[in-house]
Amino acid sequence: MSDKPKFLLEVGPHSERIEEFCNICDELGFEWKSAENYLVNPDSYQKFNGSDNVCTFGTLGFVKKIQMKTPLVPGSYCDFNNFKVSTYINHYYKYMFNLGVFAPMGYFTKNIPQFMKALGITDGRFFIRPDGGDKQFTGCVIGMSDTRLVEYLASRANPNTMCYICPVQETNNEYRLFMYHDKVVTGSQYRNSSGIHHGPVNEKTIAAAESFAAKNWLPEPLWVMDIHEDANGEMSIMELNSWSCSGWYQSDLRKIIEATARQMKIDYDNIFN
Repeated sequence: MSDKPKFLLEVGPHSERIEEFCNICDELGFEWKSAENYLVNPDSYQKFNGSDNVCTFGTLGFVKKIQMKTPLVPGSYCDFNNFKVSTYINHYYKYMFNLGVFAPMGYFTKNIPQFMKALGITDGRFFIRPDGGDKQFTGCVIGMSDTRLVEYLASRANPNTMCYICPVQETNNEYRLFMYHDKVVTGSQYRNSSGIHHGPVNEKTIAAAESFAAKNWLPEPLWVMDIHEDANGEMSIMELNSWSCSGWYQSDLRKIIEATARQMKIDYDNIFN
């Protein structure tokens, strides 16, 4: 059992920057290990023994396995319950980019026209995502005529899976902010109006994120906020995500590692010292 921060990285979701992450860990004196994607090797999470001070970065499925199968502390920063839309929207409602309704997948797919009418949708398109933080399917825009896609989504989720359904809004600039309590650690732009676009995050977006989080409920000490900036410069929250399972894009990895190690030490000491 050791309180020295260690890192476990699942190969796949962060592959493009794993080497950079590991090099920084080496510079800072932190042990790290990589693991195969859990779908390829279901036992790949078994890299550290006992209650070591380890934080995992990887897919939602991999992190869920770490939480269920190991005594690692903290193991991850990914409280699945707190990253349900139905949990965090109660606290960030007035800042959300898009507001909609919740419904079980089975009920929704049988009553799509009624939902379109209730939501005031006139173009036949809607956005749907799972409510759960474990994201059984990826949120997407669907048209009423896309029957195959609707059937596909229904096949990916239990009929009782709660979903969040919204009208479609055109997007502009989107940013990812890595938060330590109510302060931004680092961040990156990941989309603009033309599509995928990776770049630095501006000061206005940082200020908006910290304003939204100030004196508000926080899902975890380390967490992620995705922000939308419209063509007029107005800011709103796209969604909240977990620290352990969010893509880094062009965020500063050294800052992410240092913030993680700082909180890991606090959490470990709270349990064992």
